[in-house]
Amino acid sequence: MSRLTTPDARRKWLAAADHNEAHALRWWASTQVALLPVGRKWDAIRVQGYVVEEALRYGLSGPIMREGQEAFFLVPVGAAATWDQPGTEALGKPSYLRVPDPLSLFPPGLHWANLPDGTLVDPAKLRAALRGARPCP
Repeated sequence: MSRLTTPDARRKWLAAADHNEAHALRWWASTQVALLPVGRKWDAIRVQGYVVEEALRYGLSGPIMREGQEAFFLVPVGAAATWDQPGTEALGKPSYLRVPDPLSLFPPGLHWANLPDGTLVDPAKLRAALRGARPCP
């Protein structure tokens, strides 16, 4: 899949998850956050706590959203159905997820740790990153 390089291309790619792309675009324009269905174009893995920092240091590619000590990794559709990593939550159909505008790059609030680029996070690599995470001393 090609790399997305502009905010508009990223918005269009993300909005394709909605039943009505214009809906997501309107929400981003007015609130910087859109509520999108999970399981149409991607699933998501929710991670909390100390493992967030460790997983982000692993250098994963693909879209990753963050808010405080919580992160959401966008993974291929179907990955949630077989996800079994302890301490995480897999989101597939019929879940919905708050998704920040591609220009939301910094805290506070929901923002992108890794911008959408037309790819998804590899679940095997995410699993490896999470298994390698250790509690801080």
